[in-house]
Amino acid sequence: MNEHARNNKYFPSPKDFRRSIDNFFDSTLPKIGHALTGRINDNFQIFNF
Repeated sequence: MNEHARNNKYFPSPKDFRRSIDNFFDSTLPKIGHALTGRINDNFQIFNF
């Protein structure tokens, strides 16, 4: 989401910011969702203190 809706963009108001986020979920995500599966994994790092 950050790459498409937020990074390097200026939002003059919170409403404009929200509009950009909503647009990402409504329009952009359905178009690029299939390409994101390679970025999601279940490899978590466990810290033993």
